[in-house]
Amino acid sequence: FPSHDIFRISPALSQDFRFLIIAQAVISGLLMPFRVFTFALVAYGRFDWINLSGVLGQVFSLAGFAWGTQQGWGIRSYLVGTSLETVLAASVLWAANHRLGLAPAKTEWSWPSREIFRKIIRYGRDMFMVLIGGRLVYGSQALLLARFAGLEQVAIWSIGSKMFIFLRELSAQVGQASGPLLIELYQQGDSQKAVKMMRHLVAAGGALSAVFGSVLIFWNGTFVQVWTHGKIKWDPELDFFLALLLLLLGCLPVLIHVTGMTKNLKRFRWASLSEGSLFIVLASPAIFGFGIFGMVLSQLLCALLVGWFFIGLILKDFNRAHGTFIRFPLGALLLWTTPLFFAFALKSWISPEFSPGSALGLTCFVWLIILIFFIPSFLKIQPHFISRLERPGASLFLRNLRSRFFKAKDP
Repeated sequence: FPSHDIFRISPALSQDFRFLIIAQAVISGLLMPFRVFTFALVAYGRFDWINLSGVLGQVFSLAGFAWGTQQGWGIRSYLVGTSLETVLAASVLWAANHRLGLAPAKTEWSWPSREIFRKIIRYGRDMFMVLIGGRLVYGSQALLLARFAGLEQVAIWSIGSKMFIFLRELSAQVGQASGPLLIELYQQGDSQKAVKMMRHLVAAGGALSAVFGSVLIFWNGTFVQVWTHGKIKWDPELDFFLALLLLLLGCLPVLIHVTGMTKNLKRFRWASLSEGSLFIVLASPAIFGFGIFGMVLSQLLCALLVGWFFIGLILKDFNRAHGTFIRFPLGALLLWTTPLFFAFALKSWISPEFSPGSALGLTCFVWLIILIFFIPSFLKIQPHFISRLERPGASLFLRNLRSRFFKAKDP
C-alpha cells in the first residue's frame, strides 16, 4: 500500500515500514493463542509471573535490538528484539501455568455447547470492540503525527512521552492488580465489600497519580535533555497537561471494574470505541494546527468527556442494580489537581530549566507539602472523602466540619 502517501513517509523508508508492519502482524497473530496463559495467571492474581515475563522480555528485546544494530541491520533490528521478547515471554507464561497447575487437566475438558459458544463469542465481540477503541487512541498517535506534523514530531513525542508512559503504567497497576480480587469478591456474593474496596482503590489511585504527576512536571524536561544531549526542545507546559491526563488514567480504570464484576460490557464497548473515534476526529485538526500539544489536549478532553458520560452511565446501571451510590469522582479529581498546579507554578516561577539537584529539591518539597497538608487530612476525614466519591454535596471541608461539631452522619 502507498504508505509514503498516506503517512507522508519518504520512499526510502517505505520499504522498511511495510516490512515491519507485516512482521508485527505475523508475530501478533502467532502470539494470540498464548494469551490464554496470561488470562489464567490474572484470574488467580499471580502477577509476579506476568511481571517476570515482562522484565525478561524487555531485557531480551533490548539485547536483540542492540545485536541487530551491531550487525548493520538498521531499523529492522527492532524485529529481532521483538521476536526474542515474544518467544521468551510466551515460554515464561507457559512454564508458570504448568508449574502452578492452572491449566485444565485432561479430565476437565468437555465438549463445547451452543450456549457456551454463544456466550464466549458475545464476550469476545465486546472485548474486541474495547481493544479496538484503545488502539484507536494509542495506536494512531504516531500515525496522526506523521501525517499532519511530520516524522520529526513523531521522534520528539516518542522520546518526550517515555516517562509519562512509564508512570502511567506504574500508577495503573493499582487498578490492574486489584481487578481480579474485586471480581472474586463480587462473585462470592459480597458486592458491598467489593464496592467499598473499589472506593478506597479510586482514592489510592488518584493520590498516587498526583504524586507521579509532580515527578513528571519536575523531571521530564531534564530526562529529555539528558537523553538527547539538548538536541530536542520539549515544551514544559506539555508536562503539566500530561500530568492531568495521568491523573485521569490513574483512577478511572478502577471504576471500570464494575463491568468485570457483572460481565456486562455493553456500555463499556461503546465507551471505548467512542473515545477512540472522538480522539481521531479531534486530534487530526488539532495536530495540524498545534502539533504534539494539540494531540495531548485532544486525548485529555476525550478521556474527560467519555469518563464523565459513559462511565457515569455504567455506574448508574450498577447502582440501580445493587443499591449503591458510586459517582464519577469529579470533585476528588479537582482536589488531586491542587499539587499539580502547585508544582507547575513553582517550576515556572523559579525557572523552566534547572539542574537535576534543583529538580530533586523541588520534588521533595512538593511531596513534603502533600505529606503535611493532604495525608493527615485524608487519614482524618477518610470516610467523608470516600463519601465524596459517591455523591456530590457540600465541600470536603464543610462536611468534615459538620461531622465534628454537629455529629451528623452521611446517609
